[in-house]
Amino acid sequence: MKRLIAVLLSVLVLFSVCGASGEDPYDAGMEAYQAGDYEKAAEYFREAAEQGNVRAQVNLGQMYRSGQGVVQSYEKSAEYYRMAAEQGNANAQHNLGVMYWQGIGVEQSDEKAAEYFALAADQGMAEAQTNLGLMYLDGIGVNQSYEQAARYFGMAADQGVALAQFNMGVIFFEGEGAEQSYEKAAEYYRLAADQGYPNAQNNLAYMYEQGLGVEQSYEKAAEYYRLAADNGFLPSQHNLALMYEKGIGVEQSDEKAAYYYGLAADQGDAGSQYSLGLMYDQGKGVKQSYEEAARWYTLAAGQGNANAQFGLGFLYYTGQGVEQSYEKAAAYFLMAAEQGHTWALYNMAVLYQYGEGVGQSYETAADYYWTAAQGGNREAKDRLDELYAQGLVPEDYVPAMKIAK
Repeated sequence: MKRLIAVLLSVLVLFSVCGASGEDPYDAGMEAYQAGDYEKAAEYFREAAEQGNVRAQVNLGQMYRSGQGVVQSYEKSAEYYRMAAEQGNANAQHNLGVMYWQGIGVEQSDEKAAEYFALAADQGMAEAQTNLGLMYLDGIGVNQSYEQAARYFGMAADQGVALAQFNMGVIFFEGEGAEQSYEKAAEYYRLAADQGYPNAQNNLAYMYEQGLGVEQSYEKAAEYYRLAADNGFLPSQHNLALMYEKGIGVEQSDEKAAYYYGLAADQGDAGSQYSLGLMYDQGKGVKQSYEEAARWYTLAAGQGNANAQFGLGFLYYTGQGVEQSYEKAAAYFLMAAEQGHTWALYNMAVLYQYGEGVGQSYETAADYYWTAAQGGNREAKDRLDELYAQGLVPEDYVPAMKIAK
């Protein structure tokens, strides 16, 4: 299963609510902040920060980061976070780690980011534990260690962080950093899925589809694919479309298949663009339209989808939905043929046999028929035999492979 890990770079705000005494600068700052006078709040927080008030230092760090009540300055933000971090404040340690990771307000340093995340993580801060887990996972700023990644993800997962729960699922699924267990992978994916994390919903759907760590159920697979799809997760949109098209785990529906293919296609998924184009080509689930078929085939073909290249080549050959052109048909058939598409190889042979869009050549036609036949295309073998039987190519002609093995 493809690893799907996103980076969590959350910056926390610590605006503690206290009753204002009118004398303590931090309390006065809180009173001003709650009244919406951010400039005055910053003045009081600055006074309190200079007196060593860690909460004021954290708040000023955030205000300078966002430009609230002060002139925005990442450098000043880092300065105040560092003051608080040196006093052991976990929020400041984490936020300063984020700034080092991103290179904002400080010189970028993965090592320093990891150092500050570790300080906050050891105080039990779940976001820092998650970020440190990510750094150990990929060996960023630390020596790569799946075991350490699992350790910190586990801590954060126990505190309910969905990303950490998802990553624990990946670790148990792949058996890197922990003993492989589909059952535990499913447990962690479910925890994250129940919080609406689409990556986990998709992976849990896959496990139900394959019966890995859970009782196999296409219905459950469709249920979780739908949750992730409706959250905008592209792979799930494509997978759910496939299930509706084939009637697996759901009532067969070309209309719903086209709908979910459309969602994924709009996000640029080449496979979904091709499938949607095919549905327009055949009028399945949508109103038949060669023009729409050509539009979606073109998008997918531009991303290297061989099926779309073949389909678009056929539309140019027949002039359906596009201006007829044997030359463009040949160009798209060639793109697909170079990827080993056997029917594109067959069609290239036909074009060379009859000189449509390419220079007529029985020998080159034989090359393409033979290559297609090597890929299992029986009709290509029959056409090749006909060329020899009719004497269109010499008996001793040895066809050449037209694609790299």
